[in-house]
Amino acid sequence: MPKQATCYINSCADRRLEPQCIVGIKSLQKQTACQTRVHGARRIWRGLCYWLAQGLFPRSAAGICGSMITGLLSETEMGPMRKNSGDTAPTPAKPAAKRGSGIVDQKIYDSVLKAVMSQRLPPGTKLTEASLCELFAVSRTIVRKAIQRLAHDHILELRPNRGAIIAQPTPQETREIFAARRAIEAAIVPLAAANATRAQITRLRQIVREEHASFHSGDHATWIRLGGEFHILLSDSAGNPVLTRFLRELVSRCSLIIALYQAPGKTACPNDEHEHLIDAIAAGDAVQAVRMMDQHLLDIERALRLSDDQHEVDLAEILDIA
Repeated sequence: MPKQATCYINSCADRRLEPQCIVGIKSLQKQTACQTRVHGARRIWRGLCYWLAQGLFPRSAAGICGSMITGLLSETEMGPMRKNSGDTAPTPAKPAAKRGSGIVDQKIYDSVLKAVMSQRLPPGTKLTEASLCELFAVSRTIVRKAIQRLAHDHILELRPNRGAIIAQPTPQETREIFAARRAIEAAIVPLAAANATRAQITRLRQIVREEHASFHSGDHATWIRLGGEFHILLSDSAGNPVLTRFLRELVSRCSLIIALYQAPGKTACPNDEHEHLIDAIAAGDAVQAVRMMDQHLLDIERALRLSDDQHEVDLAEILDIA
């Protein structure tokens, strides 16, 4: 063992020189950074594990040591060292490895989104990192990634001292979002009436058929998704990417509002309204199409129920986790 390492062991053994212990680790960090061979890195790893296992570091230094070791060695170096070494790592192993973390956080994202869109997770429901870690058997890093994505898409709200909760748009926010959407779609529809191709009209009619089928099969989440997709495809046919980009965010937020506050059994986007709208656009009747779109969006907003009471939920059951 290096002479300076022995010095730091002796310093830490009497539990009176904890700051020197930390300085010693930082010194070794610099030393190890210069070593490019895995063998040299392995010696430092085992030495640090030995010191911790023997209780030579104060308990409060264990977390610092673990984070520094992670910074010292790349994942490819630490993998074989853990496999071949019988020493115990200074920090508890996380429940999931980095490999495949994208797939896992996508699973969390999809599970929460599906539960919201199918009205099983009511607005204001709190989602804690600890509960999601336990349910999906993953690390907090993966859970945080999924939560950040859900917050970016306005599915969750991150509130100080409350953590992540299912988004809870107020009646005022709902009115503002729908007002903005009516203004954007009023600009999109005339362009669609002038520019939509026969192929785009055919695709819009296909979406309406799929929307109709999902509603009658009871697939609420798919029905809401297809309703939003119809409006995005209609915007694509207008040929103005800037308007489409604005509409995407509004549709995403409106879809969430519909999922949260739509009264059970009611249709937010009646299929016949979409069909009549397509007919007007296909005929090039921009004035009629604008009038129909405005009324269509007003009907959706009026069908919302914005005063549901909160109730307790079973998160494991809602997210379909055995």
